Amino acid sequence: MVEVSSPGFGVPTSRGQPVRWLVLAVMFWLGLAQTLSWMTFSGNPDIFRSYYRVPKHSSEMIEDWLLNAGPITYLPMAPLVAALTTRIDRVWSTVLAGAALTAAGNIIRLLPCGMAMSEPTSITVLAVGQALNGFAGPMNAVTPPIIAAIWFPPGERTLATSIVFSIQAAGPALGFVLALMVSTERHFTVLLIGEAILGVAVTVAWMVLPKLPRVPPSVSQGLRGAGAVAASSSPVTRRQWVSFGCLMVAGGLLNGVFQGWSNTIPTQLEGVLPGALLKWFSFIAGMACMAGSLLVALVTRVLNLESKLKLTLLCTIFLQLVGFTLFTVLLPGSPPAGVSAPGLVLMFLIVLGSVANGAMSPLVYELGSELSYPSSEGLSGGVFSWLLNAFALLLLVVLPMVPSTMDGQLMAGTCLVGAGLVAAVQERYGRQEADREGVLMDGKGP
Repeated sequence: MVEVSSPGFGVPTSRGQPVRWLVLAVMFWLGLAQTLSWMTFSGNPDIFRSYYRVPKHSSEMIEDWLLNAGPITYLPMAPLVAALTTRIDRVWSTVLAGAALTAAGNIIRLLPCGMAMSEPTSITVLAVGQALNGFAGPMNAVTPPIIAAIWFPPGERTLATSIVFSIQAAGPALGFVLALMVSTERHFTVLLIGEAILGVAVTVAWMVLPKLPRVPPSVSQGLRGAGAVAASSSPVTRRQWVSFGCLMVAGGLLNGVFQGWSNTIPTQLEGVLPGALLKWFSFIAGMACMAGSLLVALVTRVLNLESKLKLTLLCTIFLQLVGFTLFTVLLPGSPPAGVSAPGLVLMFLIVLGSVANGAMSPLVYELGSELSYPSSEGLSGGVFSWLLNAFALLLLVVLPMVPSTMDGQLMAGTCLVGAGLVAAVQERYGRQEADREGVLMDGKGP
C-alpha cells in the first residue's frame, strides 16, 4: 500500500495552493491570445486584401483557409497533445509549446508589414503564421480538465475547467469586435501588434509559473505523481468505455454541428432582424456560450451536482433542443406555414440554445475524465475536442447539400441524437471514489 503521506508523495490538501488562481488566469489569457486571431481578417476583408496584397478574385478562398486553418491543423495535433499529457510532468511544457506557437504565429503575420514582399510571399507568410496558431489550438483546448485536476481540489475542478474552456467560445467573439474597430491599415497594424504582444506576454507569464503544485490538491491527482493506481477506484469496464465513447460522440457532435450551423443563422434572419443587429450575432452567440460555461460551474457547485453530471448534461441538451426547435418552427418561411414569431423572440431562443451549448462542454470534459479514470484527463480533452473539430469540418461539406429550410431541423435532430447517446451513458465517478478513500495502491498489489 502507498499511504498518502509516503515519501515523495505530498499529503494531498483539500484547499489547493493560492497560486492555482494565477495559473488559471494565465491559461485564460493564453486561450484568449490563441482564439482572438481567427476573426482578425474576416472582419475587415477590404483592409485585409490591401494589407497583404491579396487579389480580389482569390480573397474569398484565402479567407476561408484562414478561418478553417484551426480545425484543419487541429485534427493531426490533438492526438499528439493527448498522448503528451498522459504524464503530468509534461503538461507545463506542452502548454508552453502552445503559447510559443501562438506568439510566433502572431509575430510572423506582421512580417509583410515591415518587409517588401511579393504577393505570393505575403500570402504564404500569412498562411504559415495562421497555421502555427492553429497547431497551438489543442494545447489550449485539450488541457482544461488537466489543469483543473493538477491544480484544483475536487470541489473546484468543474469551475476551473469551465473558466479555461469559456474563452474558447468568447475569444473569436472578442476578436470580431476588435476587428470592427479597424478602419485603416494603420489600425490594422496596431491590432496585429497588440495580438503579438499579448501572445509574447502570456508566454513569458507561463514560463515563470511553477510546473506543478508542491502538494497535490487531491488523492486522485497525487497518485499519478506517485505512479500508483487507486485501490478504492473500480476498474474501467468495457461497458464504461462504451459509455465514454457515447459521451464523447454526443459532445463532439452537438458542439461541432452547432459551430457550423450557427454561422448560417444571420442569413436565416435577414429581413427579420435589423442588419445592424445581425452584424453582432457572432459576438452575441459567443458571449452567450461563455456565460453558459461559467453559469453551469456555479450551478453545479451550489447545488452539489458533481456526482450528477449526466443529469445536468441532459438538462443542457434539453434546453438546446427546446431553443433550437422553437427557433426552427417559429422562423418565418419555415414549416408549418403561418406560424412565426418576432425577431427578438427568435434571437432569445438562439441565445438560450447558445448558453446551454456553452454549459454542456465543461460537463463533457469532467464526466469524461471521471468515466476514463485513472487515464489522464488529456484523453477526455483530446477525444472530445478532436471530434468537435471533425464534426465542424464535416458539416462544412454537408451543409451546402441540405436545403436551407432544413437547417434548423438538422440542429434539432442533432440534439435528439446527442440526448440519446448521453442517456445510454453508465455513470462512473472514479476520481471521486479515489478522493473519498484517500488510500493508494502501487502497481505491485496491496
